[in-house]
Amino acid sequence: QHTPMYKSITNLKIKMKASSKLTIPEHRKNRWWNGIFWDNHTQLVSVRNRPLLIYWHGEVFWGAMYQRCPHCDFVMYRAKTHPGKECLTMHFVNGIAHFSTRRRNDVTDLLASMPLRTAASFGPEKVAAVAAARTELEGKREFCGFMSNSCFKVMYEGDAFIRTLFFDMLSTQHKPCHGLGGCRRTPGKSCDHSTFGTELPKDWDINTDVAAECYRDYKFVITMDNQREMGYMTEKVFNALLAPSVPIYFGAPDVHQYLNTQALVLCNISDAKIAKMRKYWVDNNIRGKAKKGLFTEADGMRYLIEELRLGEDLQPCIDQVIQLDQSDDMYTDMLSRHALPSSYNNSIYNTHYDGGVITQGFLDVLKALDSSVLDGQSSMTSHLHSQNDNLVSKGDGMSEETLSVNSQLQERNSYKETNSNSEAFLSDEELKKVLQENAEEEKLDILLNLDQGSEQQVLSSQLHTNANEMSIVSGIDEKLLNTPKASVYGQKTTRTESQKKHPIQKFGSYRGKMSVSMTNRKKSVRPSNSDFGEEV
Repeated sequence: QHTPMYKSITNLKIKMKASSKLTIPEHRKNRWWNGIFWDNHTQLVSVRNRPLLIYWHGEVFWGAMYQRCPHCDFVMYRAKTHPGKECLTMHFVNGIAHFSTRRRNDVTDLLASMPLRTAASFGPEKVAAVAAARTELEGKREFCGFMSNSCFKVMYEGDAFIRTLFFDMLSTQHKPCHGLGGCRRTPGKSCDHSTFGTELPKDWDINTDVAAECYRDYKFVITMDNQREMGYMTEKVFNALLAPSVPIYFGAPDVHQYLNTQALVLCNISDAKIAKMRKYWVDNNIRGKAKKGLFTEADGMRYLIEELRLGEDLQPCIDQVIQLDQSDDMYTDMLSRHALPSSYNNSIYNTHYDGGVITQGFLDVLKALDSSVLDGQSSMTSHLHSQNDNLVSKGDGMSEETLSVNSQLQERNSYKETNSNSEAFLSDEELKKVLQENAEEEKLDILLNLDQGSEQQVLSSQLHTNANEMSIVSGIDEKLLNTPKASVYGQKTTRTESQKKHPIQKFGSYRGKMSVSMTNRKKSVRPSNSDFGEEV
């Protein structure tokens, strides 16, 4: 921010603000819409003759420090608690973003297509899922795992101490938990590539792939996030689900919008105590004192235990873990539950996990800023936005409008006339069949099922294709990007060639493979769909 080039660009934007006539649509002001928060005090300035200025907030504690952002066009931020003022804010879920670099698993491993995970709560599918969970349980030799590089996260406001307190309480009241990282390290226990000798691919990331494989031995994993913020979820809870193990979670109050909370042990701290802790951290300059060694981990734990009495809040969570550990039936029932919310209808299409949604939000920003990037796509974007802007919306942006089959066909054909790759799309009859099937099951609910906003997404498959050119979608398989038919049906993505080159990469993902015999690991055969019959 202090370079001459940056200053000259921001000065150019500031000079243009006074004469800018671009405005935010009324129905988007001060609300989340397609993952973007449209702050009412933002003066939109055309980017037709200047660079687009994007600022990265990253960690959640930065949002509270640098809320004003008139120097840029929008910020990317991994929480929703502190959207930027005087600029737009694009929210992304950190834990979901990690799927773009995972090698052990891909995002479709969260779907109910594996025998272990099922959206059904009864019938043959549930029976098969519980049977798979029992097989998985037989291979688990450890009680509870926990991995954090440090017990004292200086930059956070006390929340990070909560998982350490939980670790201590559970270890004291029931069974010892294993610390696999720098915090509460258990002698002889660790989680890195060396733990498995030479059997792990070298390109597996220690914080995601390796962690998920380490957790496979554990029934439970403490996956509490660094701070309690809306929309802030890291890789931790996903590592446990993909292991698979039962996550013990504390963090985002809106976790139910991203995961099925019935598949988690969900801990809670009262809002009053969180507010009191945050105030204490700020009023007493704990960050500053900690950097000087005047406030230690012991001081932080003492405050949580003696002043806030957080043990009272965490006790119900402790009791639930003990109950699950003592009942194989209750444990396997939770382990067999679908990882994603039932509202996702067993698909990541048009959800927080769909890169096309971020694409749409980004297109909304470019359109609002009069970007020349969209000049060649006017037939698509102008129609899309004119229709979106006419939607009647409610709540956090959920639209009330439902489109007919004919209007969707007209929109798709309008786009095909100006797109050279139109032969890749479904025929009229194929698309009509898909839409009619959706209408029977979901009353043709093709609107985005997101809290940030739900704009009509008929052209999502086309956006997937164009997103490849614009390089603004990450974590979506290249084949899927170039195959709208797969997007329409919500089919499972395929692994890339780099992911296929190590046969070992398939273990831990339910594809009918035998688990690899690790150091001190019990061999067990993981189930495949064929083990439970065709109904799965």
